[in-house]
Amino acid sequence: MSINWEKLGQVEIEKILIDAILKYLQENGGEASRREIKDAIIANDDDIATFSQITKKSKNTGTEWSPFEYRSNFAIKNLSLAGIVDAPRRGNITLTDKGSNLNLDNLNIEKAVYSLTRPYW
Repeated sequence: MSINWEKLGQVEIEKILIDAILKYLQENGGEASRREIKDAIIANDDDIATFSQITKKSKNTGTEWSPFEYRSNFAIKNLSLAGIVDAPRRGNITLTDKGSNLNLDNLNIEKAVYSLTRPYW
């Protein structure tokens, strides 16, 4: 079943990306660059690969932009605000102890991430 990305809200998209990001980090040593993470989740998931190909055009400037890049950066920021990942060096993402110990099989992203980050936004 493929995902209709155009019908999903921002948070729904971020939840899909958060799940993929956490799985990648937990399975691959807990540290990677943003680019490595993004490239890997694109390579490992056909739906995310499809989403990464979508571009939009700014109504104000006419500049094209990538919803995948935008939403994946927000997903990482929310993980950071929730204390699940850290960015010890610019562009590198590391799982914290909290992130390493998350059970992804029954993870409630709303509770583990968004309940902690909503006050920030």
